[in-house]
Amino acid sequence: MVIITDTTGAAEALKVTDLKVTPQLNEVTQLDFTTWNADDNLIGFNMLTPRAVITVPETGEQFRLSANDGAKQGEFIQRSITALAVVQDLNDHLVTGTITGLQSLDACMKLLTSGTEFSYMIHDSFSNYNFGTDTFGGDHALDLFLNTLLTDFNFEWTATNYHIDIYKSIGQQDAFIFVEGDDVYSINDSSDYTTITTRIHGEGKHDDNDKPTCTADYTSPNSAIYGVIDADTYQDDNVTDATTLKNLLPSKVQDYPLIQYTATLNKFAKAAPNGFKNSQSIGDWGYIRSRRGIDVKTRIVGKDLYLQSDTSESTITFGNLKKDPAAITAGLQANRNRDYAALQKIKGEQSTIVEVQADMPLIVEDGEFDG
Repeated sequence: MVIITDTTGAAEALKVTDLKVTPQLNEVTQLDFTTWNADDNLIGFNMLTPRAVITVPETGEQFRLSANDGAKQGEFIQRSITALAVVQDLNDHLVTGTITGLQSLDACMKLLTSGTEFSYMIHDSFSNYNFGTDTFGGDHALDLFLNTLLTDFNFEWTATNYHIDIYKSIGQQDAFIFVEGDDVYSINDSSDYTTITTRIHGEGKHDDNDKPTCTADYTSPNSAIYGVIDADTYQDDNVTDATTLKNLLPSKVQDYPLIQYTATLNKFAKAAPNGFKNSQSIGDWGYIRSRRGIDVKTRIVGKDLYLQSDTSESTITFGNLKKDPAAITAGLQANRNRDYAALQKIKGEQSTIVEVQADMPLIVEDGEFDG
């Protein structure tokens, strides 16, 4: 069940199935569910109109209806609903004002939220950012928040309905130890090697002739493992000296594989080994251990939560984990060593079979032995 509130302020309960909440690190949370127009559900069903707000009772989290797809199922109409957390409403606001030059994060957030019902709190200290001659503003507020401020000030954020909290980093260290077969049913992993880069050329501010005032190059030590793989040229008009540019370049290459783990939660497990109580908050750091020998420190970056289901299994996504390239290479070498040992064993067994066969007497049809 969820609560539907339409644009008039009227509220009504709505029966639903397959309700799933999908929070992700630094993303707008999504809600999905299915509902139908049975007689005892008709009032709430008919309130699924544009701009309706949907509240999930278990968390109090509010979502704005964004997609409503229907199809005839027997005698009823079934609708598949998608809604986004109401922080999405920040994009209803077009920021017409602009600011330039050296600005604080607080000044930028004031510009974004002015004239809206949103509030915010900045929990850590952030250095001012120099926009130079570029202007900040003149666009939809959520786009500016996610696509400009998030990268310029390098923060992480959470939202509780119409309030935004900003941190250098969210989550706790050593917050969980998930063990396959105990806290979780299974742990799956996937790796992406296509994004690896190990070398980059950088350019600072360009002059009136579009020539860089400074340049720098960086090659990752991991090029010894993966080879030289060029990233796109990095250019920043706020940088005017080579030292600053060179210090920035290591963070602009993806010099390790992206490895992501997904764990299916065991609903009946209350705590990890030794009574350690696991946290499951987005941003938390901890450890996962599997039957296949995985024992890594990683971070919760997403969840699929089935808050009202006894059958659907919630999952947690960990990653993208920075796996030590030396460990990856050692793992590959260990595999080769195991393969070599296995091959040598097979060859040895084959050799023994051949020798035994060579020593055996030949059996002829009349029953006499030759040899």
